[in-house]
Amino acid sequence: MGPSALRAYGKEVIVNVNESNGPAGWQGLDRAEAKLMELFRGMVDHHGFSELRVEARIMKDARKEVILSFGKQYRFVLTKQ
Repeated sequence: MGPSALRAYGKEVIVNVNESNGPAGWQGLDRAEAKLMELFRGMVDHHGFSELRVEARIMKDARKEVILSFGKQYRFVLTKQ
């Protein structure tokens, strides 16, 4: 997966993602990023109000929990390698 661009409020943010582990060696980042983009596209296609929330929590042992909320919650645990 090469650089991907995301446009929000007229600003473009470019995210560089390493195919194997993502930036700085986070294992599990690819699945979380794919789900985030899927939910974002669903939000854009939805006719009416929608809200997408992203939370990140620091866990023990060099891990982070990422929670994507869009009607349901999707939880991912990223491990630093």
